[in-house]
Amino acid sequence: LQDQELAQEDMRRREGCPMEAAGGARVEAAAPAPPSGCPMSEEGRGEGREALDPSNAMLPPNQRPAPGQKCPLPTERLTSSIPRSQPDKDENWQYPSQQMFYNAMRRKGWQNVAEEDVQAIVSIHNTTNERCWAEVLRWELSFHAPPADQDGPKLKRFRGHYRKLSPKARFKMLFTGSKRPFDRHDWIVDRNGEEVRYIIDFYEGKNVTGMVSQHLDVRPALDSFGAFVDRVRMYWGIAPRIEDVIAQAKEADQRRASVLLDQCPHHQGKE
Repeated sequence: LQDQELAQEDMRRREGCPMEAAGGARVEAAAPAPPSGCPMSEEGRGEGREALDPSNAMLPPNQRPAPGQKCPLPTERLTSSIPRSQPDKDENWQYPSQQMFYNAMRRKGWQNVAEEDVQAIVSIHNTTNERCWAEVLRWELSFHAPPADQDGPKLKRFRGHYRKLSPKARFKMLFTGSKRPFDRHDWIVDRNGEEVRYIIDFYEGKNVTGMVSQHLDVRPALDSFGAFVDRVRMYWGIAPRIEDVIAQAKEADQRRASVLLDQCPHHQGKE
């Protein structure tokens, strides 16, 4: 799902140190230096290949062991906290299994991946996705919190664009001396029927006491005047902390559940 391991796997191999994933989670990992390109993304593949899922630009799940694989990998898939805006799909997005991730890495050219490293790589991948969604919620609940009788924001689809620099990233490189982000994702969020595009740039963080970290720059794309206003308001600090956003999201879910329960005829008959 995410491309952020690409630039950091080589650093972890050279440093031999734990990885501090976005959100503060520390994961011990060591992995071979990969070629460019996210293992779970099929961006740039030629025509005539197997059909991709339009919601995430990925091939159908492959849980079969790869040729030459030395030991079996788990095929269980974890369910994320990210709600999915597709009625015919699971309620929340699912993360790839270790076997799916390993197969994707092999398909993208990672020939020297050790099976024992895959668990740590997948853990970093999942943790970073959760952090990305928390950042999206910070924008959505700060400026567009839904009423109790409406669903909150949901992720409709996403796509990796590591070859394409965002305008903000290009500006930072030219005028502030910032390094190029090692990855970029575009997430399409369903805001009560309205599609809102978010851009996520992934930057390498500072290496402090042997810890490798990353910085996420998450913001709505300037596709509308409303997105411009939101970014001005966020720039001036008119937004809560991430921790408060997560707590607010849980409270909103409880309120919506209470409203649905009150609307249930069976429940009303017990009053």
